[in-house]
Amino acid sequence: MNSYSHLLSPGRIGTMELRNRILMAPMGEELAELDGTSGPAQISYLEARARGGAALVTLGSVAVAWPSGTANKRQNGLNLPEFEPGIRALADAAHRHGAKLALQVSHMGKVARNDIIDGRPMWVPSKPSASGFDSLLMMMTADEMQKSTEEMMGPNAKASFHEMTHADILTLIGWFADAVENARDWGVDGIELHAGHGYILDEFLSGASNRRNDEYGGDIRGRARLLLEVIAAIRERVGDDYPLWARINALEYFTQGANTFDDALELAPLLEAAGLDAIHVSAYADSNIAIGFTESHTAHEPGKLVDFARQIKAVVGIPIIAVGRIEPAVGDALMSEGAVDFIAMGRKLLADPELPNKLAAETALDSASDVRPCMYHYRCIGNIFTREGVRCASNPFVGRESEMRMDAAVVSKRIAIIGGGPAGMETARISALRGHRVTLIEAHEYLGGRLAFAAATYAPNADMLAWLTRQITQLDIDVRLSTVASAALIESLSPDVVIDATGGIWRKPNIGGAQLDHVRDLASLRGWTIDGEPLTSEVSANIVIIGGGRAGCGFAHLARTQGHRVTVMEESQVFAPQFGMPGRWRHVHELLESGVALKRGARATEITPTSVRYSDAEGDHEAPANVVITVPTVEANPGIAAAFDTRNQTTALPFELHRVGDCTGPRFLEGSLLDATQLAIIL
Repeated sequence: MNSYSHLLSPGRIGTMELRNRILMAPMGEELAELDGTSGPAQISYLEARARGGAALVTLGSVAVAWPSGTANKRQNGLNLPEFEPGIRALADAAHRHGAKLALQVSHMGKVARNDIIDGRPMWVPSKPSASGFDSLLMMMTADEMQKSTEEMMGPNAKASFHEMTHADILTLIGWFADAVENARDWGVDGIELHAGHGYILDEFLSGASNRRNDEYGGDIRGRARLLLEVIAAIRERVGDDYPLWARINALEYFTQGANTFDDALELAPLLEAAGLDAIHVSAYADSNIAIGFTESHTAHEPGKLVDFARQIKAVVGIPIIAVGRIEPAVGDALMSEGAVDFIAMGRKLLADPELPNKLAAETALDSASDVRPCMYHYRCIGNIFTREGVRCASNPFVGRESEMRMDAAVVSKRIAIIGGGPAGMETARISALRGHRVTLIEAHEYLGGRLAFAAATYAPNADMLAWLTRQITQLDIDVRLSTVASAALIESLSPDVVIDATGGIWRKPNIGGAQLDHVRDLASLRGWTIDGEPLTSEVSANIVIIGGGRAGCGFAHLARTQGHRVTVMEESQVFAPQFGMPGRWRHVHELLESGVALKRGARATEITPTSVRYSDAEGDHEAPANVVITVPTVEANPGIAAAFDTRNQTTALPFELHRVGDCTGPRFLEGSLLDATQLAIIL
């Protein structure tokens, strides 16, 4: 019996039969065309998840009144005839692989950013009241700030609100009914009403945003009136047999006067009685609070929202969809208990679209351990903030499915890869899968490069290292550890292709005292991060970390959990820019909560035997330090490639020579995996 027999068992939402209980969660992805239609990028993106075995693939946030009520730069519409061909193409792509297609329909109300850009008033149930603003939200790079705000400075941009009249409400109800009727007629298998996450239906539901004194306000029954009338209008158009469900908030975090979980428990039976076929249980938070995103719908805590779904299932008889960082084994256990009926996965199906197929497979190579893990770097949702197409730090194919393919090699080549870090390992993995004969040479006795150090600081990094290592060891790859890649060795392999993946150079800063014995660079941290040795003999030491990128923040977290007092100095205004913004805000918040001192705009000027002197906008300072860890920006490492290039000046090389990862400059993990993938698929 398969270990995931409950998760993989057939299910049903209304009249829609589904091959298993794994649903692709609706997500904003910025992959539609600029005119609101579906094109090759979006179709290929959804098709990859259908091919991977998900029972239902869902396109998130499809506008019922495009362009009105939209937020994303590339957001789909469902209200114009020109949208039909793309929607039909999406349905065909899903159906080709045995999956069903759903659209999540919405009007974004007070967060309809495109209404601001185009100068349209944003529709709301009540004029919004001012709320506090979390300074962490401004922890953005200059590039991110420009991308996220440049359109807001356009000639037509104007922020204003329109409190909806009864006539407006009737119009909105008609928009939803029209959109769902179009979807049904264009081949879509089911519809999810987005009644959460601060969009218009949720704005009416929430006591924080709905302060009306007419029949659409008041208690939860009054505030639910709009949603119930939308459901009634849709049922009148498409009948009772067309699958229809809603995503709702279990509650709202950090919001005064907002809905409580008791409100959700009262709402759920009303929705069932109105004719919904299922309820998708999510959550929301004040978007002015930086950790609100990872505290609610994009939960950072595994299984954070599960118990809400369990309790809502107890008060209704229709299926319940649970979401929020749920591991497959946990999802299967929930099914076996009867706690929920379906698991919606977003980030996991971005990281590995083949997750359902791998869970169902019986071969060792395709077992659950072979599911590529999400590293929770939040690149996916972070790109939405900068109005860019969805990407994934774990999986470079995400959002590029229409332009990047991994086909079998036409000619099998002998490939020598020098360096067993993430770039080298991923190049080796893909090359071997394509049919090349691969030798992977690593000077150390372990694989992973700097990722092996990072694995000690953040569990998802350790998961990625374990996954890469497992793939390498299961494939027909000649792995040579503790081996120096000499010219003689390379020549003995007679390679057709040589790939330099030796990583970058991490130097100590060029400041006084950097050579003191208590100053540690990355090369000297192996004992602490890989071998599990104490960082220092002192139980609670003063640790100063110079460099507040992802690595520096990771070391700060590790040192703090071991009981040390930690200060991180970063010359820029942004810590951990390698994370997508919600993840960055989350990790910085957690460092601050744990007592780590974060110094922005701080330039270390001198290291003494007992301290680090630094300057910032407020002047000169000194921080006590028993141990100093320096984590400067990585530099390009010409290394092996330069040696071969020198030889090439007089004699043509007998092989192709390529470079990937940090040896070319700062690429970090996400960039290194992308480099590796883009090269390996064309060799």
